Amino acid sequence: MRAQGVKTGHAPLGYKNIQITNEDGKIIEKDILPDPQKAPLVIEAFKLFATGEYSVKTMTAYMKKKGLKGNKKGKTIAESMMHKILADPFYYGEMKCKGQLYPHKYKPLISKLLYEDVQDILHGRYKNRVQMTAKEFVFGKGLLTCKRCGCSYSGEEKKGKFIYYACTNSKNKCKRIYVPERELLESVRKVLAKLQLSDEKVQEVLKGLKKSTEHKSLFQKNEMARLRSKYDSLTEKMDRFLDLFGERGLTKEAYDKKIAECVQEQKEIEIELEGHTEANEDYLVTAGRILDLSKRALTIFDNPNSEPGEKRQLLSYLIQNPTMDGKKLMFTLRNPFNKVLLLNEHPIKLRGQGSNLGHPR
Repeated sequence: MRAQGVKTGHAPLGYKNIQITNEDGKIIEKDILPDPQKAPLVIEAFKLFATGEYSVKTMTAYMKKKGLKGNKKGKTIAESMMHKILADPFYYGEMKCKGQLYPHKYKPLISKLLYEDVQDILHGRYKNRVQMTAKEFVFGKGLLTCKRCGCSYSGEEKKGKFIYYACTNSKNKCKRIYVPERELLESVRKVLAKLQLSDEKVQEVLKGLKKSTEHKSLFQKNEMARLRSKYDSLTEKMDRFLDLFGERGLTKEAYDKKIAECVQEQKEIEIELEGHTEANEDYLVTAGRILDLSKRALTIFDNPNSEPGEKRQLLSYLIQNPTMDGKKLMFTLRNPFNKVLLLNEHPIKLRGQGSNLGHPR
């Protein structure tokens, strides 16, 4: 069963066990499918954890607020369960049995690359625990670095209400220059204001993107037909191997090896099929979300109810390479948000090649 990618026992959180019965109530097939309520939350947990902005503890708390519960009815998710989820290779397509990994036949929820990113963070967090400060800052957790020495900037609260940032000067190369947080926030705010698009502009861009993808449809249909035919051929091939095994034309070792090869190849075909099925739709959905976020970024950033950690996550998503040159904040908008600026016909001075943006004077 392992060689054929079949898992026994309970499905991991985010999946559900199903049974198909005949008219007499006899079970004729068992399967494991993504749980429509829990699978999206598990996917979100992996994606958010991969940003490095969460610990297992804070991720558990966040998922509790989102309504993620354990497999047992009414059981809330615990930190140990969250860690188990984030460490389980089943979600990208392999199951662990007696210390060995086997490809399984069920639909993966995440990519292997995302899983590996999460493992790097998990390993670092559990091997090198650090004391987290109680006070959160918008530009905290190493978001800002010093252009002159490369050290991180840290935040300090003065008189219980004023926040300043300065280079940690851990290399003893800099003079600590304190910059008020309000000045940094205003620098970012001016750029976010230029990201806003009108509803008409958003619809115009989405219409153009949809038109540009239509010519790919025929190619995708032909490619999907080829992949399905190849998948069916592999199923027939496995049936022949089973016949040979039953007739003792194959040893158990040879049978297991050939079945495992076929299952792995079918798994790769499933991933390709899924990619072709969802490519255009995901592309347009993602484009829509990017344009919508561009339009709402300033509103989210200015929301007085937003926590510093939430604003920091928004900045981490929108900007990259934020550095401080004395009191001047420099940063680069991530692609494709830099393109949105150009699209909105509000050019900001470009530095060199690409779209490196300095804060507006």
